[in-house]
Amino acid sequence: MALDFCALQEGFEFQRRMAARVADFPSRVFADGIRILRDDYLAKLTKTNPVYQRLTKGLDLENWSALPILSKTDLLRLQGDLIAAAGYDVGAVEAYLNSGFALDKSLDGRTLAYRSSGSSGYCTSVLQSAHDLGRIISAYLNQALVPLLGRKPRIAYIGVMGQFNGGNQWAYYLGKLVSTAIFDLFQPLDSYIAEIKSFAPDVLISRPRTILEVVERLVESGTEPAALTCVAVGEGAEEAIRAELADRFGLSIHSSYATSEIGPIGFQSDPTIPALDLYPTLVHVDLVDANLLPVTEADVQGTIVATTLFADRMPLIRYSTGDISAWYPSDGPRRLRLVGGRSLKNLHFVVDGVVSSVNERHVSNLRFDGVREYRLVQIAPNGLRIDYVAAPDRTPIPNLLSHKVAITLASAKCTLPIKIETCACVEIPRDPRSGKVVRVVPFIKE
Repeated sequence: MALDFCALQEGFEFQRRMAARVADFPSRVFADGIRILRDDYLAKLTKTNPVYQRLTKGLDLENWSALPILSKTDLLRLQGDLIAAAGYDVGAVEAYLNSGFALDKSLDGRTLAYRSSGSSGYCTSVLQSAHDLGRIISAYLNQALVPLLGRKPRIAYIGVMGQFNGGNQWAYYLGKLVSTAIFDLFQPLDSYIAEIKSFAPDVLISRPRTILEVVERLVESGTEPAALTCVAVGEGAEEAIRAELADRFGLSIHSSYATSEIGPIGFQSDPTIPALDLYPTLVHVDLVDANLLPVTEADVQGTIVATTLFADRMPLIRYSTGDISAWYPSDGPRRLRLVGGRSLKNLHFVVDGVVSSVNERHVSNLRFDGVREYRLVQIAPNGLRIDYVAAPDRTPIPNLLSHKVAITLASAKCTLPIKIETCACVEIPRDPRSGKVVRVVPFIKE
């Protein structure tokens, strides 16, 4: 059953009005205005949603920082209750998700259902109404893309197809409102590069590596990509890929940050500034430290905790995405620094019975001279392998790669003698569900 297009359009127009309302907030009261939106949303949920009535019972709702933070394991535990609170049967949702994918398919004409990618190690089911999807599309177009171009974009989207993951259907319904061509990330580039060239997009949305590969092929075929706006989704654009795009083709990448559970969170409007503008009518963002206390100062790292301000099917209050960032110095509305990795996994090293653990955030955003892309694979309790792809016409020195990783581990307080080897690769394999490169792979005992 296709999604109700009228509800989609209603959400689109509602979001446009909300954005205009927030834009009219005087700068001196902007933060207060956003807090009012947040608090009104919380008050509504605690009156209507049994899950949040239970979670906040006996708590002071005016003390925002004292409200519980939901982890990914909490969401797994609560997702059945959240689905039921939205008026749906958990079994029916699972049956739908296993029934065979189609871009124009919906749960009941009013709601989409999809699964998060599981790249964090946790796979959750998510519901999203047509109205909410309309709001997301409106925010993305009118607050991110249209201001860049000064007009409606012509979009080529390359993502994971064949499964309910949210992003592909978002692109499909985006195509109902602006000209959009959709391609499968896992199909050979040769099978659709001619179609991209013929379509002549002015915006290319995909994983960073795919963006670089498409631009390379367009140039090889004689197409000048100078006017192309590149938007990285699904994972952050590594500095090496940003530099290569700039040096070889004069192009830059705008990072778009979203999660399956929350939706859009931030967009890098200026590719020369490592900061994400937030969507103030869609999401409220907090940063918390290791003790779950608020981080308020600029350039102090914390974990992103997000609250949806629009979701009427699966609302989330103070949900920890597991991603690491910091506040970017700003006199106006708050902005996040580009996401600097995740804090969900640890590498546990063991040498002669001594254990040392290093969180993935320390090693997931490294830059190696002459390397386009890399991943770290723990191959033994005391061993690590650096898989890497060399940049064109560059020959990285393996010993320098190993040395940099060793120094990084030492700075993260791992003083054990870890054996580090390197492996030159033609490409780094992608996760089959998310299409992402899993940057850090802990040791799994056979």
